[in-house]
Amino acid sequence: MLARVPWVKPLKIAKPKPKKITRDRRRHLVNTVADVLKTGEPTRFALEASCRSGLRAGFCLEGWNWQEADATAAEIVAAALHMIGAKRPTWQQGQPEWTQHGVVAEERTTCIRCKGELPEGHYKYCGNLCAQAAKQARMRERRKDELLAYQRARYAAGKLHPIQPPRPCETCGKEFRPRKKTARFCSGSCSNRRANHGWR
Repeated sequence: MLARVPWVKPLKIAKPKPKKITRDRRRHLVNTVADVLKTGEPTRFALEASCRSGLRAGFCLEGWNWQEADATAAEIVAAALHMIGAKRPTWQQGQPEWTQHGVVAEERTTCIRCKGELPEGHYKYCGNLCAQAAKQARMRERRKDELLAYQRARYAAGKLHPIQPPRPCETCGKEFRPRKKTARFCSGSCSNRRANHGWR
């Protein structure tokens, strides 16, 4: 005969509260992302994905779940794009091979990479070699800017301490924005100068 298992009341697991950022931190993140997006080439949307990815990574390292981190990062990037006045082009305007007012293909007679004559049926490159070389060159140029944008956004989002108001350095008097409430010096050199002279 099987023994009866006593009924056990299931545990109630409280759902974690959704993460939020303060108004000052949001303003700082939007300004930082706006500065990064302004440097994007050929358009201001070139570094949009890198900034969103960097912000999301910074939030996730603070313990946010992926969905909340991604939604907050997307909202910050959208606010930064609005701040700099970036307007998304239409699909037609985004096609480099077509004119702005119709669908007339741009005619070429030479390869845009090696300047050699285009064979029949080719519209941009003379062959796969030129096409692949041009693609790799574009990727190398873009990768450096995208990595820098990602790192700046991740650093800005990953600060665990709230933004502190500016205060003067106790050594040189220069105003700086500390990362911690207890910070007294604007740099390591000012801190060392203070320590070497025996000031407290």
